[in-house]
Amino acid sequence: KTYPKCFVGNEAVSVLVDKSIAKTREEAVQKLNKLLEASLIRHVTKDHLFEDKHLFYEFTPVTDVKRAIDTMAALPTAPVGNALVKYSALIQRYKQFAGLDVTEILNRFFGCEDESGWDLVDLDNWRNNMKRWGFGRREDQDDDMVAKLTPLCVNVDPDQWDVTGDGQWESPYGILAQIAIFDQVPRSAFRGSPDAFKWDHLAIRATKVALEKGYFETAFRSTLNQFLLLLPLEH
Repeated sequence: KTYPKCFVGNEAVSVLVDKSIAKTREEAVQKLNKLLEASLIRHVTKDHLFEDKHLFYEFTPVTDVKRAIDTMAALPTAPVGNALVKYSALIQRYKQFAGLDVTEILNRFFGCEDESGWDLVDLDNWRNNMKRWGFGRREDQDDDMVAKLTPLCVNVDPDQWDVTGDGQWESPYGILAQIAIFDQVPRSAFRGSPDAFKWDHLAIRATKVALEKGYFETAFRSTLNQFLLLLPLEH
């Protein structure tokens, strides 16, 4: 059986020792087991603790991290001790590596500092962003933007992402953020590979929701955003 996006236990131990993160292989195993106990990493079939062996491990998918956070938040008493450490670690993981945030996504995608740059009626802005997003010469693409947004889509399981009824993600700009990371970023990051189309159905769903809500006609001043809204249907 093939396990995608995983790493080997003894190789990870070697990296921690080589980078002086741990002094010994035993200490490295202890550190990695703390990550496993905090649900940040796991054995691919959940049959082992972390061991210095040729075993396969993976980072816990974002959807599972969010589920664990929601479960702990719903407990009748606040977490304390080790449970609090685990809860804090999960929150940090979610925010740092996969905390999908509409504002952060759109600021990076549009190359601006705040929401005032998300819906500009400006021909130069249209031309500049089309270049940055990869429409045109490869050398004009904003590789820094792609590099920073790619981990966000990679950490989304396309079979589990479901924001039906979510006020933020089904708002006009939440829809644009979904199209950015599920349609545009993968095409730049994984050009020429099947992963370029891995999240297409999520972007198409976002577009259909936007059309049903009338966003194409009412939500944006910029024709660039109207163009973006329909783009998933053209692929």
